[in-house]
Amino acid sequence: MTDREREPGAGESPLLQVKNLSLGIERGSSLFTVVEDLSFELMPGEILGIVGESGCGKSLTALSILGLLPPPARIISGSIVFDDREVLGLSPVELRRLRVRDIAIVFQEPFSSLNPLMRVGRQIAEALKLRGERDRALIRRRV
Repeated sequence: MTDREREPGAGESPLLQVKNLSLGIERGSSLFTVVEDLSFELMPGEILGIVGESGCGKSLTALSILGLLPPPARIISGSIVFDDREVLGLSPVELRRLRVRDIAIVFQEPFSSLNPLMRVGRQIAEALKLRGERDRALIRRRV
């Protein structure tokens, strides 16, 4: 079991910190704020649900954490720290490494996230293999 798979405990640092995050959408020469001053922390072992009306910025928030904001959306201000590393400002290679090894997203629409022709377990195993796991028994247990 890794440090990050243990239950949250006293003295542990957050796995994810989003501090004063503001996101905007550019339209012509204007910038419209769609998420303003959002802050939250997620400790190892915790689960966080973000709820809100359609169009309130939940998906843009998740995409910003992963460095996947599509144009014309952009981060206006704030900080995103994952595992004691500032995510904003990481190079494309570092972001790709972060997404392969440490953090991922499963989008709401299952047919765009999962291959309906492949068993879910096989898809999860494939992700573990992409992260560098080679022990078949360990992969099977984790899946």
